[in-house]
Amino acid sequence: MKKLCTFVFALLLTNVVMGAEALKAKVTWVSDGDSFIVEKEDGTTARVRCACIDAPENDQPYGDTAKKAAIKMLKDKEILVQVVKTDKYGRIVGRVAVKQEDGKYLDYEYYMLENGHVWQFSKAYTDEKAKAKENEARKKKIGLWGTKNPVEPWEWRWRGMGQGKWHERD
Repeated sequence: MKKLCTFVFALLLTNVVMGAEALKAKVTWVSDGDSFIVEKEDGTTARVRCACIDAPENDQPYGDTAKKAAIKMLKDKEILVQVVKTDKYGRIVGRVAVKQEDGKYLDYEYYMLENGHVWQFSKAYTDEKAKAKENEARKKKIGLWGTKNPVEPWEWRWRGMGQGKWHERD
């Protein structure tokens, strides 16, 4: 764990030095397991979407549990976001690390995958380590993998399962 925290922090620091944008902020609101609002160092706010995970929707089975796990991990915590892009909704999409009490950073997305709260979202961001973490949680039936027939969030949205209507795929 210590090596992972050190690696994530070093990776984020390297990206700052090399010119890739990194954002230091405090999480003020958690929308769901992969989206939240932050206050940046300059006092402005921004919406952030995790790059390599997709969480159950709030109206989806296990959505409330995933959101509670995100709140516990993120609310009022300092994070570093390695910015990947800005999406069509104006959100910052990036890899997220959460500052722990000991001052080290923990990879938030890997944490959520290891604990079975989310799916690895390879459609948006390919990460073999993330996929391995999801597969391990599946094998152990951790979190949503211990539930009967979990539906991927992208399928839930596309089918409009929580809203009674169908949607076009993104």
